[in-house]
This record gives sequence, structure tokens and C-alpha cells, in this order.
Amino acid sequence: MELHPSMNHITCAEFQEALSEYPKAIPQSIADLDSPRHESIPQSVISLKQMSVLPYIAGSQLQLLQDWRIGRARQRSRPFGAITSMRQHQRSGPGRIEEATREAYGLLASDLSDSSVESAVRALAKLKGSDVVEASLLLSVYAPAELPYFSMELRKWSQVVSRSLMNSVLQAYSLREYLLVVNKVATLRARLGEAVSATDVEKVAYVLGKRRAAAAKLVNTSERRHDEGSEDELA
Repeated sequence: MELHPSMNHITCAEFQEALSEYPKAIPQSIADLDSPRHESIPQSVISLKQMSVLPYIAGSQLQLLQDWRIGRARQRSRPFGAITSMRQHQRSGPGRIEEATREAYGLLASDLSDSSVESAVRALAKLKGSDVVEASLLLSVYAPAELPYFSMELRKWSQVVSRSLMNSVLQAYSLREYLLVVNKVATLRARLGEAVSATDVEKVAYVLGKRRAAAAKLVNTSERRHDEGSEDELA
């Protein structure tokens, strides 16, 4: 099996193998947050839907989701300013958080078209400090089968932007890119089978990203040792 298969060519077997690695791939520091993010919080939204209540996210739930997101960002040595900006939502009161998420989820109640998703993202932008990545996280809780979290790993794997732009710290994640990713994930799900969820796709992207990082680190270490050996020979 290929170690770093592309989104366009990954097989069912390669996908399932990578998905099975996810529990061991996540940082130990956020392991306790992974269950609320992927299980209890989405389940609470589903429960409200089943009771014919317009679902929402409580302030305490958003805090857990943000802690999970920040924990991932720290693993990538993300700039402090970027991490600090993730915490700006705390300036929004619990009532404002519930109101904004209700509005966003209501816009998705009838369909998950690009226009509906775009409107939902704009509704969530009313939360202080919210960006398209945070919005995607909140939308993935509402529709985990169809809407993925717009993580750095998924952005890279989907190849919606060039590698040069990807490596730019200043290159912001855009709504246009997110919608492209949503559609690429839908195409992958259709190819592999709809039992594969958008959440599964993001998890696989994360695992493949960790594999690439580990491989790059190994190459860098090998090259450094080679350079040190060459210097010793010249001494």
C-alpha cells in the first residue's frame, strides 16, 4: 500500500488503514478532547434534531471544540498570534454563541448546498474572532457525514491551493477554498462509498499529514548526519 496516497487515488483499503491509525496519531495532550469533539457534542446536536428542536452549540461546548483545535495547532508550532486569535470567541457571551449557531444550523436544515453552507459560515462570522476554519468546525458538528473540518491537513491533502501558497503563513483560509474542499470530500465519499463520512476523511487527512511530517523529519535527520560526517572527513 502507498504510504502517502493522494485524495484522487486513495483506495478503500488505504483509506481504512489510515483511519484505523487515527486514535494513535492524535497528540496525547488532546486525547481527552477528541471524544467530545467527535462523539458527545455531535450527538447532542443530533438529539436536539430528533426532538424537532433547532440545534445549537453551548458556550461550554464551543470552549471544548476550541481547546481541541488549539491543541492541534500547537503540535504544528503555530505562531502565538494565530493561537491567540482562536480564543477571541470567548468575548462572545453564551447567549450570542447559541444564537449564532442556531441561525447557522437553521440555514442548513433544508439542504447542504454551497449557497446554504456559505450563508451558514457568514452567520457564524458574527461570533467575535470566528474565521472560516472555526465555522467549518461548528458545521462539521452539525453535519459530520457531509461537512468536514477545514483543517490544515485536509487543505493540503485536497490540493485546493498551490504548494507555494500553502507554505505561506500569511495565506488565509478562504470561504472559496472551504467550499472546494467540501465538494472534493463529497466526490471522494461517492467513490469510496457513503459509509465514509466527511469526518472520516478529515481524520485520514490528519494521519497522512502526520506520516508526511515523520518522513520529512527522518530525511532531514539523515541529511544532517550526512553533512556532519562530511565535515568530520574534511577536518
